[in-house]
Amino acid sequence: MKRKLYDVYQGIEDKRRIYVALSAEVYPDDAILIANQHFKVNKLCLQIETGYTKGKDLYIGYPSKNEKAKPVWVVSKKAR
Repeated sequence: MKRKLYDVYQGIEDKRRIYVALSAEVYPDDAILIANQHFKVNKLCLQIETGYTKGKDLYIGYPSKNEKAKPVWVVSKKAR
């Protein structure tokens, strides 16, 4: 059985918005290719941002200096 390399999160305000989180150790281009296994769209339709996970929650952006958080790449579909 193949192990997934990513975690899928649902948006809070927009329930149709999906985010795929991958380890920050992966190169950004590789992160888009891996996330596209979930989205199955043209890779030009995807955007990548920095983020972090804390517990079971996903945050976009950078954590404050004194927070213990795991850095990740966050991939989502571009807004139309």
